[in-house]
Amino acid sequence: MLIIFHIVAAILALGIASMIGRNPSGYKLARNIIVYGIYGFFLWQLIYVIPLCLWLKNKGKIYVMKGVIIAAIITFLVYFGCFLLVTVILFRVR
Repeated sequence: MLIIFHIVAAILALGIASMIGRNPSGYKLARNIIVYGIYGFFLWQLIYVIPLCLWLKNKGKIYVMKGVIIAAIITFLVYFGCFLLVTVILFRVR
C-alpha cells in the first residue's frame, strides 16, 4: 500500500519539475524541486503517511496501520543509509 504512495509522490515531484522545467527560466527551480524532493523525501513521506495512518485507525484496520508504520520506518532507514553513503562518497575529506 505504501509503495503506491511513494510512487505517486515521486511521479508528482517529477511531473511538477518537468512542467516548470519546460520554461527556460524555470530550469533552476525545476532542478531545485528534484534535488530538494530527493533530500527531503522523509518529510514528503510524513505528509501522506500520517493521514493514511489516521484514516486506517478510524476504519479499524489497526494491523494495516502498523504495517504502514513499519514500512515507513524501513523506507526511512533505507533512504537514510543510501543518503549517508552518497554523501560520504561525494564529500569525503581527503
